[in-house]
Amino acid sequence: MADYVKESIRPREGVQYHCYSLPAFDAGLKPERLDGSEIKSSKLLVHPGDILVNKLNMRYKRIWAVGEPEPNSVCSTEFVPLQAKGINRLFLYYVLAGDEFAHTLGGMRTGTSGSHQRVKPEWILDYGFYMPCDQDQAAIANILGSMDARIHINQRINDYLAALLDAQFDNLIKTKSADWDTASLLDIASYKNGLAMQRFRPVGDDVGLPVLKIRELGQGYCGCDAERCRSDIDESVTIHDGDLVFSWSGTLLLDFWAGGDAGLNQHLFKGYCQESCANCQQP
Repeated sequence: MADYVKESIRPREGVQYHCYSLPAFDAGLKPERLDGSEIKSSKLLVHPGDILVNKLNMRYKRIWAVGEPEPNSVCSTEFVPLQAKGINRLFLYYVLAGDEFAHTLGGMRTGTSGSHQRVKPEWILDYGFYMPCDQDQAAIANILGSMDARIHINQRINDYLAALLDAQFDNLIKTKSADWDTASLLDIASYKNGLAMQRFRPVGDDVGLPVLKIRELGQGYCGCDAERCRSDIDESVTIHDGDLVFSWSGTLLLDFWAGGDAGLNQHLFKGYCQESCANCQQP
């Protein structure tokens, strides 16, 4: 149902390239524009209609549907570029972006490190799935595509509102009253660091709680592929809707959690107001 289109090139200095990479995917599905001198290794050419499937850490589901790429578009060799063959392209994309595909291929990975586990291209090509008739493929792709379009619109609205909120807050701070007190973050709040939740796996019949990591904080929910911890972990490292959570390394994300109960992993903090506050939960 798909061809593996592997056309390798070595980027040349002085030529501008549009690079589809894992970091670019994570940063909002926007290819980086780089001079060939900034690209230190061989890349794969990207063609119109390619579906890029990540080989590295399949559980993160970095599946990139390329429309009409810019000239000199290339992708990381951590992607497997596929061209749909005898199947609705958008339907194929949703098959590859689904949980079942990630779960199946994730169980066939190679590598010993949890952060550097890959699947082989032939495993991707050998993946089997139920394929409806052409009419049903188009209908399914149309429904899911419409939902995705609405999601993207809502994300743009959220981004706009977040930028507006930041601007309003900055304006209030710059025009603050002279009688305002000055305090540090330690003066106004307490913080609880998460735990290495791999040490607290569910046992027996315990279905456990999903583990909230930086990835889950960024996407706003814990997917079905999220790791799990015991359901009886200490309340101090249990996250509930409305809790303020932020990361102190890497992304420096900050958000009020709204993804249901979860276990707080290390590298994330839960914040508590020191004094009574109607907008914050107390420890």
